[in-house]
Amino acid sequence: MSQGKTHNNHSSIASFVWSVADLLRGDFKQSEYGRIANIVFR
Repeated sequence: MSQGKTHNNHSSIASFVWSVADLLRGDFKQSEYGRIANIVFR
């Protein structure tokens, strides 16, 4: 895979992760973020 395609793929994944984070941010208090991250990244 070329470096340009790798960068585009990384950017797409990062954008997706941030969009999910933005959706979740509205439902949880900042103090609860750690608990959610533990569940998601197990």
